[in-house]
Amino acid sequence: MYIEIDQKKIYYEFVNKQFLETCNSIIIFIHEGLGCTEQWFDFPSKVTTSLQIAGFVYDRFGFGKSDLKEKNSPDYLQVEANFLNKLINNLLPNQKVILLGHSDGATISLMYGSMYHNNLQAIISIAHHVVIEDVTIAGMRKAIDVYENGKLRDSLQKFHGNKTDSMFYNWADFSIYDANFNMSEDLQKIQVPVLAIQGDKDQYGSKLQLDLIQKNVKNAETLMIENCNHYPHRKFPDLVIENLKKFINKNKGC
Repeated sequence: MYIEIDQKKIYYEFVNKQFLETCNSIIIFIHEGLGCTEQWFDFPSKVTTSLQIAGFVYDRFGFGKSDLKEKNSPDYLQVEANFLNKLINNLLPNQKVILLGHSDGATISLMYGSMYHNNLQAIISIAHHVVIEDVTIAGMRKAIDVYENGKLRDSLQKFHGNKTDSMFYNWADFSIYDANFNMSEDLQKIQVPVLAIQGDKDQYGSKLQLDLIQKNVKNAETLMIENCNHYPHRKFPDLVIENLKKFINKNKGC
């Protein structure tokens, strides 16, 4: 399905929408910087089925089946959070919202939580970036090499079509990243519980990412998964869903 917001055509889907009949909470899945709805694969279905709660997935502007995006701006995190708020107001005005984001989607979830409070129940942050580290830049440079000289472009093109190059180079545009970027003050504004999950072998971030969540969010739980890369929900889906279930059952309000 599609909705037009600010003259931008956005693709979205509901997952297990029938659960809204018994629970007014809904989980919004916010994809990574090179992702889209399809790249969640069966994870939203598994999570929502396990929890008996509805889900909502969408392709952010410039990704998947949504409209082409020319270029990111330095404040794109705030722009994405504002756009998500408009999306919620248009499609989910009466629902209590739980945000579940991965990578850039996790950072956007945290930014949203620092800006908007009324409809929000909890945030699950998987492999977030709340500060730019040397390992973050190194991971991005390696991805650029694999995109330009390996098979990454072909694999992404299956999901993003003619938007693939613009999507990738928007993500890989180092000019928009501030070396002093640090979300600590934003994290202190979050009023809802946060569960932050990271792999100890994450190629884009160190334990510092979790430590900053623990230090700055008033009500935070953290989980470091051993022998895990940037994709805990793919590498250890059962473990991640088990922890999501415990956390969400404590914090949803049906």
